[in-house]
Amino acid sequence: MFTGLAPSESVYSLRLLRMVLNGQRPRHPGRLAEVLGLDETYWQLCLRCWSRSATMDDIVAALEVPQLNVVRCPVRWDLAALKEFTARSAPPLARHIRQKQQVRLGRDIECSGFEVHAVLHTDRNRVEAVNIIPPHAHRRRLGKLGTNIDFLSELFVWSQLRHEHILPVLGSYIGGVDERECFVVPRMTGGTCRDYLRENDSPDRLRILSEVADALHYLHSRSPKIIHGDVRSHSVFISESGTAFLGNFDFSTLQHPLAHFDDSDNYQVAQRLRWLAPEVGTGMTPRSTRADVFSFALFGYEVFSGRVPFYETDPGEAGEFLIRNKRPPRPETDQLSDEVWTLIQRCWRKVTPARPTMDQASRRLRELRQAETGINVYRTNSTCTA
Repeated sequence: MFTGLAPSESVYSLRLLRMVLNGQRPRHPGRLAEVLGLDETYWQLCLRCWSRSATMDDIVAALEVPQLNVVRCPVRWDLAALKEFTARSAPPLARHIRQKQQVRLGRDIECSGFEVHAVLHTDRNRVEAVNIIPPHAHRRRLGKLGTNIDFLSELFVWSQLRHEHILPVLGSYIGGVDERECFVVPRMTGGTCRDYLRENDSPDRLRILSEVADALHYLHSRSPKIIHGDVRSHSVFISESGTAFLGNFDFSTLQHPLAHFDDSDNYQVAQRLRWLAPEVGTGMTPRSTRADVFSFALFGYEVFSGRVPFYETDPGEAGEFLIRNKRPPRPETDQLSDEVWTLIQRCWRKVTPARPTMDQASRRLRELRQAETGINVYRTNSTCTA
């Protein structure tokens, strides 16, 4: 079911059957099977069945347990199926959009870009300020290389994510030449994290770091695991109240799990070298959850220093520094405690298994926030719904 291979049609499946009959433990079939739905629960159930330690009652009981962390992945989906599902989870909003205008704010001025602001009028007479993300502003190259299936696949996965620190997608907008296929998201008046840090005198830096950690842990705890791959201030957006939201996604690996080519915009690929884990930068391994942890550490440096890592050099040289195990110095600010700096240093260790998980990092940061503010900080058990 999860591999598409039957013993009567595949030499590999016949070998697998022989291994099981001989009492050997088969290897996990890989990322494709995981994306098609073979999560850890089902895999452990397979192993129990092969070892003959599971009864039919055990199997039925295991299958009846709700899997609230499952993300449906659009592998091999056709255009009709994607249109049907996204019409319910993230509907077309063109007829509800009003007062659309291009605005140059924050980093967009530096990048010769612009934001598209609009007002969304819902059927329930609710009005909401929104941003429209055109293809050229999206991390994945939907404007140049993408297709309708690529866009709807991205929309479908994004619309399933439900977490208080994940930037939600409200729907899609089909407009003019450069607005062929756009995402509609709530407007974050604080801008990107970089803009917010520059424009606010006393931002709550520990809160931002902790909230982004919670968002990353949520992604990593999905089934299959979702790897962000570009954790930095450019990918974090701040609301008017100072709440952080992780965005700037690229879900292409959930659509094409066996592809290793990064089809992100070339400029963005070069820029993210400052945050890239050395094992990914050298091509030794693909993106992983522990690579996200490494990038998160450099994001932490960025939050407390107000500068990008190795700001005095170009991105290529910064990436070489990271590969050679060189790290940025501790930011000179009273807001960075010894405990947080120690956690950042643990997260950017060169040896991958020596880094903490995002679950561990998130828990530690919430403990430090509670110790600093005296207020209990709970991590919500947000779920993913298809």
